[in-house]
Amino acid sequence: MSRTIELHPGESVTLADGTVVCAVHELAAAIPSLPEPSDLVFAIKAAGLTQQQIKDKTGISQSTISKIERGAHSDVRARTYRSLLDLHQQVLAPVVAVA
Repeated sequence: MSRTIELHPGESVTLADGTVVCAVHELAAAIPSLPEPSDLVFAIKAAGLTQQQIKDKTGISQSTISKIERGAHSDVRARTYRSLLDLHQQVLAPVVAVA
């Protein structure tokens, strides 16, 4: 998911958190990149969950999870992405806390 914003000399953009950026490189640094949906599924599965468990925890159909995992589902809905992101954080939070 990428966003393109063109800043001309003298222009600035105010982000939702109040940060004001005046150059493209400042804007790129201020907006963290989000992982691709397929990367989220890969990481969740690498942590030991199956597609069925992902389905049970998120409500996302197993066929959709499979398509996302294969990269065949390029237009993921925001709700689906958010569910995967939340599960990713839940699954990986204990790993990060121990490390």
